[in-house]
Amino acid sequence: MKISVSNIGLINRADIELDGITVIGGYNCSGKSTILKAIYSLLYSNSDIKKKIEEEKEKSFIQAVENSGSILSYLYGLLPAVKEFWCQVNEIFEKEQNLTLEQLNKVVEKNIKKENYFDKFEIHGIDDPEFKRNVIKKQIESLYEKLVTILKRNDSEYVRFIFSRNFQNIFKGNINSFGCKKNGNIKIEFDTNETFAEFKDNKMISCKSYPNFVNSIWYIDTCHFTDIINDKKVSLLLYSELRKALYKEVGIDVSFETFSDIEENTDAFANILKEILHGELITGESGSSLLYKDEKTNTSFDVKNVASGMKNMLVIQKLLQNGSLNRNSILLIDEPESNLHPEWQVKFAEILVLLNKELNIKIVINSHSPYFMRAVEVSLANYSLKDKGRFYVMNEDANGYFSTEDVTNNTDKIYEMLYKPLDYL
Repeated sequence: MKISVSNIGLINRADIELDGITVIGGYNCSGKSTILKAIYSLLYSNSDIKKKIEEEKEKSFIQAVENSGSILSYLYGLLPAVKEFWCQVNEIFEKEQNLTLEQLNKVVEKNIKKENYFDKFEIHGIDDPEFKRNVIKKQIESLYEKLVTILKRNDSEYVRFIFSRNFQNIFKGNINSFGCKKNGNIKIEFDTNETFAEFKDNKMISCKSYPNFVNSIWYIDTCHFTDIINDKKVSLLLYSELRKALYKEVGIDVSFETFSDIEENTDAFANILKEILHGELITGESGSSLLYKDEKTNTSFDVKNVASGMKNMLVIQKLLQNGSLNRNSILLIDEPESNLHPEWQVKFAEILVLLNKELNIKIVINSHSPYFMRAVEVSLANYSLKDKGRFYVMNEDANGYFSTEDVTNNTDKIYEMLYKPLDYL
């Protein structure tokens, strides 16, 4: 998988390859996190894109019904009812590639009879069926025009909307390189397939999707994410997706094949995780909070009170347990060494290498730690995966922007940079 990012944030040009584990090293504020955000935004937007398009169509339909008038809003006021209405209308359109006003009238009439609607509702105290029918007729005519627009809207318009919304949410509107007049570009190629997004003045001007580009993608940008996971007001996309995944119970919505695959191939790193963690994440009795269950003391407490260094590993453990992180997933981690003793850095690096070895999970890591980077390098060699590792360093140009340099065959360049502060001491 080839990834290129240009004129985004502090990035002038970043070209990286992802086949197993990719490590990016460099100083603070050198654009490393920007690369991970760009990868996540593009791949997440592509994941389940057909499902996302259908969800957006359904949202537009529900809004159209809610705005159509009091009678239709009342008839389809409950979400299950309006979703059933959408399925009925969409089924007609998919079958005939058209929807007539007469067909829409028949659907509504059928639902009115089914719900014994006229006996339940009065308009301004008037209980006259004919009067009600005339009011409904006008509201259906108004709704019809909106529905035809929704049904005939090209999928590419929804794709552009989905991509744009996701990038704006994650980058908070600051996408293009400041002061740079060139368009920003993010492109990912896999075999003969590609997906990309192009930006000008922090707005998307073009994009291309490719369905099922990845199985699933997860981005852990801070070990302190778990401290705010119980706050449902947090709207950042990558946090809300992680929250939903971590609240899933073990095995829920997971296929037999996925569950068996994980059980059969996770013993090696599961044992290392148990050695460090001595527990796991669980949901509270109300189902609205995340707790840590300590196996040594058989007690459970708020995840905020867990040692910071354990949190990233607990998240990965939970995602593996419930099948959210599975074969061929992509995992992005910002500074996985945060709050970890060097010994645990070495163990965590080994766990990540084993995730790639046993489940073919592709991983991109940003790091400042020579311990962690060296541990990844050694673990790759120990498990005969040296050809699966790629190492990059961020270099600054004269204008203060950064580009990647592939140092896979000369990793000493990273270590020289990271050890430089010791010279000052």
